[in-house]
Amino acid sequence: MLQHYTASTYLVFNKSIALHWHKLNMWLPPGGHLLNGEEPSFAAIREVKEETGIDVKIIDIYKKIDRYKIKTMAPSPISIKIYEVSRNLFHPKHTHIDFIYFAKPEFPNKKLFEYSSKKFHWFNLDAVKKNKGFEVNGEKQKISKDVRALSIAAILALE
Repeated sequence: MLQHYTASTYLVFNKSIALHWHKLNMWLPPGGHLLNGEEPSFAAIREVKEETGIDVKIIDIYKKIDRYKIKTMAPSPISIKIYEVSRNLFHPKHTHIDFIYFAKPEFPNKKLFEYSSKKFHWFNLDAVKKNKGFEVNGEKQKISKDVRALSIAAILALE
C-alpha cells in the first residue's frame, strides 16, 4: 500500500493546545506531509508556521530521560501513529505514517491567543477534558479521542 510520511505538532502555550479545523471535518493539530528528503521535526516546525503563523521549538521529552546520553541529530517524536486514509479525488487508499511532536512557541507572549480564527483555536486543558466542542459553521464540533488524549498529554508534559 502507498505510504505518505507526515508530521503533526501539539503546540502548547499557557496550558492550552492549538488545534485547527481540518478539511476532513475534524479538529487536528497543525501538520502535514513531509517534503522530499525533509527531516520529520523540520516538517513539524514548518507546518505549524504555515498553518498558524507561529514559530515553535520542538520539545524533546525523551532527551530528559536518556540515560545513555546519546547525542541525537534531531528531536525524537513523542509517538509515531499509522493511519489508513480512504481514497479521495487526489490519492488512492494509502497509509499515513505520522511523526508526532510536542512544541512550545519560540517567542511566547499573550498576543498568541489573538491568532485564533474560525479554523484555528486555542483549547485550554479544561475544554479539552470536557470536550464540549467548539463552534464551526454553526455546530459544536468535538475533538476526537486520540487527539484529545495527545492534547492532554502535551499540556500536562509541557506546562
